[in-house]
Order: sequence, then C-alpha cells, then structure tokens
Amino acid sequence: MSKCYTARVDWLWIISILLLNVSLSHQWGFWFGGGQTGELSAFGGAIGPNDILCAKKLIGRGTKLPINIPFSISIPIRAYYAEAVEYDRRGFMVGIKNGALNTNSITLFISGPRTLPYFVIVDFYCTP
Repeated sequence: MSKCYTARVDWLWIISILLLNVSLSHQWGFWFGGGQTGELSAFGGAIGPNDILCAKKLIGRGTKLPINIPFSISIPIRAYYAEAVEYDRRGFMVGIKNGALNTNSITLFISGPRTLPYFVIVDFYCTP
C-alpha cells in the first residue's frame, strides 16, 4: 500500500468522525453553543402517597425569559414538576429563587432561551 493511499484513508476517517460529531452537535447541542440550555422537564422534591396536585401553572409560548413563578398556599408544598409541551433542542432550567419545599410559599426561577419556543406546564404537589 502506498503512503499516499494510507494518508487518504486516514483523512477519510477523520472527516467521517468530524461529520458525525457535527451532526450530533446539531441534534443535541453539544458543540458550538448549539442552543441547549437545559432539559425539557424538571422535578424537585418528593411526592408522598397522600399528596395532591394543588396547582397547575402554564407559561406561554413566546414568554420572555428569565421568569419567576411565585406560588403560595395554606398547606405545605412538597414538590414541583415542570414540563415542556413539545420537543425543542433548546431546553430550560428551573431553580428555587425564594421560599422552599415543605413550606407554604415558593418562587421558582425559569431560565432558558430568550423567548420560550414552547409552552411549559408547572405542577405543584402539596400535602393535604
């Protein structure tokens, strides 16, 4: 096998691997800041066997982020679950800004793309 032929084969492997990585980065946003900012769902806390869904909040498509989602109720808030209604490679992140789980008041902080390209539904679970 000639030296020139071996160099071509090596370059073909390198180009193939680069193309595979670029295609994966486009799909999942691994490289080049592909727009991935988090997940498409977030969960915090623990739901007990007697806990109930005590509130549901909808964050609309086109909402400017970041945004605060305050929630208060007379019974303890045990958990939250936020979920995007449809798939988009740009996810979102959820954190607790004020308050805490197992108390009567909490403010969630949602960040992600500048504007939401999808609806996000936030469920709050409480102990009756």
